[in-house]
Amino acid sequence: QSACFDYLSLGGIYSQGPISLLGGLNPRPFVLVAHFFMVALYGIGRLLKPFPTPRGVVIGWQLLMGACAIILPIIRAEGIVAVFAPYLSRKPQVPLAAKKHQQDQDQTEEQTESGVHKKTN
Repeated sequence: QSACFDYLSLGGIYSQGPISLLGGLNPRPFVLVAHFFMVALYGIGRLLKPFPTPRGVVIGWQLLMGACAIILPIIRAEGIVAVFAPYLSRKPQVPLAAKKHQQDQDQTEEQTESGVHKKTN
C-alpha cells in the first residue's frame, strides 16, 4: 500500500497513467499492466534499497509472485495479443441489432444537423 502511494506521489507519468485509467480516459489494457508491474518493481526496489537482505529478497519474491497471481489471469482473460499488440487483434463483433440502432442514431443526427426534421402527426 505504501509503495503504491509513494509511486503515485512521484507525479508525472507515474501518476498520469493510473489516474487516466481510473478516470476511464485511457482504455488500453497495456497501460494497466505496465503500471501494475512498475508499482510492484518499485515496491521491490524499496525493500532492497539500502542493501539486499535475505528477508528483503524473500519478501520481494513474494510481492512479485502475488502481483503475477493478480494480473496474469486478467491478461489471459483479455487475450495476450489484445493486451500487448492491440493493433493485431480483431475488433469485437457488433450484433446486427446494435449496428442497426447505431445507423438509426446516425441518420437522426444527420437530419438534425442539416435542419431537416420529420413531422409526426
